[in-house]
Amino acid sequence: MVHRAQIRINTAESGPVISRHIFGHFVEHIGRCSYDGLWIGPDSAVPNVRGWRSDLVEAPRAMKIPNLRWPGGCHADDYHACDGIGSRQQRPRRIKAH
Repeated sequence: MVHRAQIRINTAESGPVISRHIFGHFVEHIGRCSYDGLWIGPDSAVPNVRGWRSDLVEAPRAMKIPNLRWPGGCHADDYHACDGIGSRQQRPRRIKAH
């Protein structure tokens, strides 16, 4: 005997609202994607917003990305948010060896 599953979708009723913040994007430091790419420093000759490349700040806005995680991907495995607090000179430096 074969049993077949059925799904009924009632399009006349609305379902639950899923927060748009569940979905987002992340930036990983692959090649020049974030270092010397996204983050260039406030003194760079490349147009920037407090050290972030202006064109790469505007691109996610134009795509209406609800949130952007940086660092993301594998870099986030070793990143600790508390290491980014305080004066830049006192923050620990990390080198990820792969």
